[in-house]
Amino acid sequence: MDNCVKLGTLIEEQSLELIYGAKDYENLPITIAEVNRPSLPLAGFFEHFDPQRIQIFGMVEYTYLEAFDSRERLHRLEPLFEKKIPAIVLTRDMEVFPELLTCA
Repeated sequence: MDNCVKLGTLIEEQSLELIYGAKDYENLPITIAEVNRPSLPLAGFFEHFDPQRIQIFGMVEYTYLEAFDSRERLHRLEPLFEKKIPAIVLTRDMEVFPELLTCA
């Protein structure tokens, strides 16, 4: 694992605000530099999905989830979290959906 960075280091160096951290998240190795915008996985399509990538929730993902009630939002997020993704980054200072914390 020569080409990896610890998630804690990435959070610190990018000045990201941590909303939730699983046990020992600081030492989780991030080995893939590419990130993913999970619009299709949120709709249920996971073919070619790489769970090792950090997931970026931009305006498209946020607006999509915002259209649902809490129960449906949870239904859309649970399959993503079942893939054991390393992290989700919310852009644009978006409000954290409570369902994100429920799934984590």
